[in-house]
Order: sequence, then C-alpha cells, then structure tokens
Amino acid sequence: MNKLNTKELNDVFTDVRKAYRLLYHYQRRVMDLAKFIGDKLEYKYVGGWSYYCKPSPNNGKGRLENWSWDWLNMYYYEFHFGFKESVGFSIFLQSDTGFFDSKTDNKLDVEEYKDVEESKTRLIFVCGKQGNWNPPLIMKNENISSNQEIFEGTNDEGSFMIGKTYDLSLFIDEESTIKQIEDFKEFCKKRKIEL
Repeated sequence: MNKLNTKELNDVFTDVRKAYRLLYHYQRRVMDLAKFIGDKLEYKYVGGWSYYCKPSPNNGKGRLENWSWDWLNMYYYEFHFGFKESVGFSIFLQSDTGFFDSKTDNKLDVEEYKDVEESKTRLIFVCGKQGNWNPPLIMKNENISSNQEIFEGTNDEGSFMIGKTYDLSLFIDEESTIKQIEDFKEFCKKRKIEL
C-alpha cells in the first residue's frame, strides 16, 4: 500500500466529498427524469430493484465484508412503473457500461472495466405484455454492452418483452425527453405494443 502524505490524503478526501455531491445531483436528476417520463406515459412508479449488486444494507443489517457496490446500488437500477392495460413499463439506469463492455466476470476488478471515456451512461426503456415481469429474461449481461440497442424475448409463460437503449445525454431538457419518449412509443407500436 502506498503511503500518502497529509496533503495528498486531504486531496483524496476532497475528491471523495466532490464525488458524493456529484452523485447526489446525478441521482436526483435521474429520479426526476424517471418521474417525468412515467408521468408523460401515464405510468406511476411502484418500486425498483438493483441488478448489479445487493441493495444497500440498512436497518442494522449488512456486513463490512459486503461489496462496496452494495452501497452504490444505482450503478444499474430498475425503476418499475407497473402495468397499464396489461402492458408493463420500466426504465433501467445503466450508469456505466464499463463492466458490461469488459472481458472480466469479476465485478470487483474495476481496473479491468472498459475505460470510463469509452463507456456509456444510458437509460434502457423496457415494456412487456401480460403479467409476468421478467426483464432479466432479455437483459443478460452480454446483451447490455454499450453497442446493444434493442432487446426482445418471450418467457416460458408467453410474456413478451422488448427494450431499447438511449444515451442519457439525449435527455437534455423537456423537449428532447419527449422526443425520446415518442421514439420509444413508435418502437413499441411497430412490435404491436401500445404504451
């Protein structure tokens, strides 16, 4: 372990404070964006899941041996908006495609992730017909690299799901967000799903 002097250590802690504040603003913006999209599609947010790691330990639970990722559960997160007329809808936040674009299977080996400059930050819109909600059916790790744009699949119960990825940078303001919503609605319509 490299020994840092007091100034270097204080510089690291300054960067950590900046990173936490940046994450706060980033996550707040994403949550506001998800609500806006749900409202425009007339879907109500009903809950979510972290797919990259376990949810953050809370209420006196968790172990210090847990992954650091377990405290950063919006790395890859599903905002689920339930069903409307038997069509379910979710927005996945993929904060970093670095792991999914890499050749490593070890989530703890962050040095092997694809470079941050070459990775993407995206939203993945997913919808499906019928009642069995199972996004992992179509969103396997190898299918959510940054070059994958469209997902389709059917599970054993006949539930059909589709998804499309959008770079988060496409959601600059209300006008650009509505444009992406309309694009996804058209994408669904071509596959006989009305949002």
